[in-house]
Amino acid sequence: MKKSAPVRSKSPREVKPRSTSHRSPQRLSQRWQLSQRWQAYGYMLINTLCWSAAFIVVKPAYAVTTPFRFLMYRFTLATILSLPVIYYYLRKSPLVWRKVPIIVALELLGTTVALSLVYTGLARTSVVEASIIIAVAPVFVTVGSVILLKERQQKNELLGIGLALVATIFLVIQSASASANWLTQLSFLGNLLILGHNLTNIFYYPWAKKYYQGVPKLFVSSISFVVGMISFAVLSLIEAGSVERFTTLAAIDLNTPAVWLAFGYMATFGSIIGLTAYIKGQDMIESSEASFFTYLGLPVTLVLAHLLLAERLTLLQAVVVGFIVVGVIIAEKRFKPGLGKVGQSE
Repeated sequence: MKKSAPVRSKSPREVKPRSTSHRSPQRLSQRWQLSQRWQAYGYMLINTLCWSAAFIVVKPAYAVTTPFRFLMYRFTLATILSLPVIYYYLRKSPLVWRKVPIIVALELLGTTVALSLVYTGLARTSVVEASIIIAVAPVFVTVGSVILLKERQQKNELLGIGLALVATIFLVIQSASASANWLTQLSFLGNLLILGHNLTNIFYYPWAKKYYQGVPKLFVSSISFVVGMISFAVLSLIEAGSVERFTTLAAIDLNTPAVWLAFGYMATFGSIIGLTAYIKGQDMIESSEASFFTYLGLPVTLVLAHLLLAERLTLLQAVVVGFIVVGVIIAEKRFKPGLGKVGQSE
């Protein structure tokens, strides 16, 4: 039998080791973090687009309804639309219901208190001034993140948010200067209420980031809708003074297209889509970084207010917006994809 020739092994010079540098754990981790960060940016952009038109849609409805009744309609519709989500998590993850008490407690602050302040304030001031003050809400989130979450801020970020905060406080104080009795001037009182909403952000968003880790964000949003529906129904009844008057006013509201447009838009785009996107996006990056997307909605809101509500930006308001933009540019220098802390996604 003919013997086969022995197989010649390759010399060390002939063997080309396969490069695995591109598969190193460090490189894969960096790619994963970059992917997570851009996903977070996508969620925050969705939130910005949904919320930037909120005041424009809601303001005309105040000719008929009140902030409490509008919010009651909004969260009633949102609750109805989210019932399948609640049922899904009830069947799939019974253990998640252990988080309901902490969700209710946080949403009483972030939904009932915060939205009462902002929409009652909107009824007493212009969309332009309300939008400018709301745009500085990230400053307060940053303060809360530093105090409650121990997030570190660079010097340029502290300088930027400080500049934006001073400009906003100046706008609020200036709105009272035209009247000797500050508390009776609607613009000042409305601006003060919206500033109070910003103060709630010091606690709500950092605590939400801390306690909502690992909790499905759609479930959190759905429970917040139930909290809003019940709390604003109670506040609406108290506001009306009697059940009979409440039903009469509600009947008038529900025969007005502007009211339907307001709570319909806010129930879907403001609550179900917008709020869920914000909580989801904030869960994946630093809360102080996520909150800076709020600034992106300001130019959109100002343009819509001018086109649809004929509200014009005064010279003083334009200067304040300019200082806010400069502050944001200074603070945003550190925010680059791939840097900073990336949280775990749901």
